[in-house]
Amino acid sequence: MQNIHTYSQNIPIKNRALSLLAALLSMGLAVAPAIAQEGTNSVSSGAGFQIVPASPGDVHPYKLAPDGAGGFKLIPASASDTNTYKLIPTTSAATPAAPPQQMYVGLQATGNAQHIFPFHSPYQGAQSLLSRSETEATNTYTIYIGYRVNKRLEAYVDPEISKGHGLSQGYGLGGFTNGDVVRTPTLDQNPYLARYVLREVIPIGKGTEVVAQGEAQLAGPRPTHRIVLSAGKMGVSDIFDVNRYANSTRTQFMNWGLINCAAYDYAADTRGYSQGGAIEYILPSGAVRFGVFQMPKVANFISLSSDYKNNFGSQVELELHPKFMATQAGPGIVRLLGYYNRAHMGDYRGSIALANQTGTTPDITATETVGNKKYGYVVGFEQPLADSGNTGLFGRFGYNDGKTEDFAYTECDRTGSLGAQISGARLFHRPDDIFAIAVEQNDLSKAHADYLAAGGSGFLLGDGRLHYGSERLLETYYNYQLSKHGAATTIFVTGDYQHISNPGYNKDRGPADVVSMRVHLEL
Repeated sequence: MQNIHTYSQNIPIKNRALSLLAALLSMGLAVAPAIAQEGTNSVSSGAGFQIVPASPGDVHPYKLAPDGAGGFKLIPASASDTNTYKLIPTTSAATPAAPPQQMYVGLQATGNAQHIFPFHSPYQGAQSLLSRSETEATNTYTIYIGYRVNKRLEAYVDPEISKGHGLSQGYGLGGFTNGDVVRTPTLDQNPYLARYVLREVIPIGKGTEVVAQGEAQLAGPRPTHRIVLSAGKMGVSDIFDVNRYANSTRTQFMNWGLINCAAYDYAADTRGYSQGGAIEYILPSGAVRFGVFQMPKVANFISLSSDYKNNFGSQVELELHPKFMATQAGPGIVRLLGYYNRAHMGDYRGSIALANQTGTTPDITATETVGNKKYGYVVGFEQPLADSGNTGLFGRFGYNDGKTEDFAYTECDRTGSLGAQISGARLFHRPDDIFAIAVEQNDLSKAHADYLAAGGSGFLLGDGRLHYGSERLLETYYNYQLSKHGAATTIFVTGDYQHISNPGYNKDRGPADVVSMRVHLEL
């Protein structure tokens, strides 16, 4: 399951730029009153020179340093410095903004091999994480096609192939170890359309920002104050519950409980996609989003229900940029999300009661009713600290009612996670590398735990019995960029380690250790 989000911000130096301007004028240079951050165009004052980000190999790069009077001055940079700049001549006319990109075609390919070591397990059921030594691999290939229909309307189509299997065929964990796993082992592995989306961007105020090309983003200027309408097939998590440090299983953390909130049972087929629409009201200070999408016909199913009245997943999200969280590396962000689902879902307590009456094992499907309800909420944050935001903190907390069956994402009713990302520039003078570490705890509601303890199975869990305990995870990875900085083709090689206590919420089993090697290519 892939999640996509694009970040772009333009943070001026404000009044401190006047000191910088004066220093440069004393050298006979005319420069811009602001320096654009990465992903934006530099700004020129006219004849003279302009400041632009330096590239590897540039001679005589500069960096900004305090001038002792509340402003900045340019001084020569050393080889280990990041965020360096160079001066280039400019004409008397201001440098024009780059034209909007009309079309792009991109490619990603990701291979992920995972190995689990044998662990303690006195018993196991049909949907347990297997305790034997096992190695499995997944491969995904996606073509990203974007086209600008007109000034406001964009179209995106993503053909995709997903192959391979997860450890234990994807069963036995609330926080599974590989987000690219398709959770139905018998599903065909033929090409399919992951996304087909129309997006309309409506300006509602002055101001523009320049965004770089991304997996679901055409390059060029866009309004900073805007309404965005999206409709079609997509991942709900493309828009909701995003996080710059924990959002993509192909480049960041691999565990389901870190790439998304595990207690957020968002509408999706077994591959992680749904059909529907969303509206976003976006300002530099925050955003509000609302979306409605189709639920699957049955839990963890590839087909979506066309009974829109009784089968839908709705969510609303408020994004805040508190001033006290702002740093030179970027704004801190808090997201508050609530969701409400209706689907053909069963009831845990009702399934236990029915089994007691009939002398059988509880079966959640025996109590499924049309239009059953489920609700929950998510609180998430991201806090950039340094290195243009490449070093920062993140966290999520999630809750759902735990009465009706978990249906679309994973089996988890309460969750909390906290993590950190550190730029490779601070470790090995490799600014394109990333080191990250996070901890996560997943829990079940009392009704859900009692159901599994009585021998019931969900769509992912079922040890046959249960000695309940919180499922806890530690995951850490190092992302090494193999390709050269700025190359057209980017290659990342990632080593990842996950330690899981009480797999499947069962104290009788585990702990389990999983190591992974991931290769990711972008073209």
